[in-house]
Amino acid sequence: MLDAARELFASKGFTATTTREIAERATVTEQLLFNHFDSKQDLFTIAVVRPFEDFVNAQLDSWVITVDSHMEPPQMMRRYVAGLYALVLEHQALFRALSADPFGPHIAVRVVFATVTTVALHQEPLLRERTVDGIVDELSRTLTAGLSRRDG
Repeated sequence: MLDAARELFASKGFTATTTREIAERATVTEQLLFNHFDSKQDLFTIAVVRPFEDFVNAQLDSWVITVDSHMEPPQMMRRYVAGLYALVLEHQALFRALSADPFGPHIAVRVVFATVTTVALHQEPLLRERTVDGIVDELSRTLTAGLSRRDG
């Protein structure tokens, strides 16, 4: 049921997906679906938001280790972008499903997350001739420059 929900939320979005469609895709009755989940929002939370929260927590743990390593900002950003980019590529359906739900409270995190996610999801049509390392390098430099405080 969770896989069916993730697939449909990813392809159609939260609003356009019905619980009947999810039940049909999962080959269960809609009643059985509601025996396990209180609502469509509850199903979305369990199928999409919670796995995303696990990914975010892993990224935060990785970021703490990166900051503690006392790297220069460009290397720190590159490491973060590379990890997140790989994560989005590996779990594209989950990240597409998330596009219907707000991410987090901090604007800088949203900017970096949205930028990396967008490029990762659309790399083939937009950046066909570039390597993943090249994309990650350019994103890291751009985001470091964009999020750094500049005087004058």
